[in-house]
Amino acid sequence: MENNIKEKISDILQDLTQNEYRDIFEGCENDQDRLQLLTSESMLALVFISSLEDEFSIEFEDDELDVNFFSSPEIVENIIKKHLALA
Repeated sequence: MENNIKEKISDILQDLTQNEYRDIFEGCENDQDRLQLLTSESMLALVFISSLEDEFSIEFEDDELDVNFFSSPEIVENIIKKHLALA
């Protein structure tokens, strides 16, 4: 399951870079770069968060979605794991 969460996070980030937003992600070489870019792109951040919520059937609390949330894929993964453990 753990690798599956990482893969799904990566897939969602990849999907964002493959659509009409691809120019925004120019120069981003990895998932961490893409994730950190979302802090300056609020609409894309919302798309990412909504995609995660849909994918994992969870709902993030507002206080979870701060700048730290976007600092690394591992942090996103850990927050998702906490939600899945509560379900």
